Amino acid sequence: MCRPFRFGPWLLSALPLLLAACASGPPVPTGPAGSTVVVCHGPDCCRDPLSLAFEPHRLNCESLARRAQGEHEQAWKLLNEAIAAARAAESANEEPAREVLCYTLNDAGHGHGRRGDIDAARAAFDGNLAACRARFGEASKETAQAAYSRANFRLGTGDVSTGVAEDLDIAIHIAQTLNLQGLRAIALDASGRLADLQGRHADGDRLLREALEIKRTAFGEQSVEFGTTLTNLGANAIDRGDMAQGATWYQAAMDAYRADPGPDSDRYLGVASGLASTWLAMEEYEKAGPLYEELVEATGRVFGVDDERHVTLLNDHAVLRFRQGDAARAQTLFAAALEVRRRTRPDAINTAWTAFNTAQASLTAGGCDAALPYGRTAQEILDRVAADTAQAERDELTASLGEFRKACPSR
Repeated sequence: MCRPFRFGPWLLSALPLLLAACASGPPVPTGPAGSTVVVCHGPDCCRDPLSLAFEPHRLNCESLARRAQGEHEQAWKLLNEAIAAARAAESANEEPAREVLCYTLNDAGHGHGRRGDIDAARAAFDGNLAACRARFGEASKETAQAAYSRANFRLGTGDVSTGVAEDLDIAIHIAQTLNLQGLRAIALDASGRLADLQGRHADGDRLLREALEIKRTAFGEQSVEFGTTLTNLGANAIDRGDMAQGATWYQAAMDAYRADPGPDSDRYLGVASGLASTWLAMEEYEKAGPLYEELVEATGRVFGVDDERHVTLLNDHAVLRFRQGDAARAQTLFAAALEVRRRTRPDAINTAWTAFNTAQASLTAGGCDAALPYGRTAQEILDRVAADTAQAERDELTASLGEFRKACPSR
């Protein structure tokens, strides 16, 4: 079975349409008695001296500047200082503090997620939504953004509960009311992915197609967001058993990603890998072969030869060559993948399988003398595989090695 390939949305910080332009903060008395100016404390207001007088906002602006300069650890430290300062100031300066929290807690949620701290990320996204509601109101674009961000994060952790759907419905309703078409399309895409994960593939197809048409106008056909929904439509089609349609969607996604973010990007190489594996499952070997050649070269160059994405492609390319009857070429590719995995993942079940595959290809290409060392390696790795590896997978490899030993008894 071909495993469908999906993508979540691109970095939201790259979508100015989703950011508050310059949310109005509380009136701050200045100048002659009775006069006021409107001060904002959002990310677009980092050059205004009056805004920067509020310390939590100044800290957040400095964090954003450091992040733009690639100083990510210092940016993360300043972001957390901004959050702490905003919380400390909330009782005396409620509205500006909540405004800062509305923006900073969203960034903190993504940051904790990247660091693998799921509980901290959940808490940050919860706080983000609460702060945006309190500062800007239930029907604001900031609340819609926060509801979407929380739902999308939870969806990425495999959470398909009612709460995720409720947050997405909030985001879609507000976005439609305020004519925020980009946000509406992105939330519809997430709703489509949610439907697919729940097994409601017809609903997923409908929602993703609706998102695609909105994105066509809001972002353009050569945008990363358009490519994202094309990718997810491909995964939906494969879930429904229509691999040919899935391949067509993946090819269209490659066209979009080739323009943005480019042919050496994770997005392009990821969906191209999905297309190659789909063609492999469809036995479209003449199409898959040249694509695997391209991807093995590109991923080795872009990610490095020790990267698991590159090694997976080496392994799958070897499967293709073996099925085409070129056992010698398959053996070379399997052996190259095994060499890396023995170094980077010495006790993983995938490494044991790669050793077994190398043994099988070696048996076909050169007989038992060539195959036996790899068979022994596969057994040694299987004996070390972590206990939490699925028992069914361990049992399958054990049985396969048993059949191999019948063909090539140890000498």
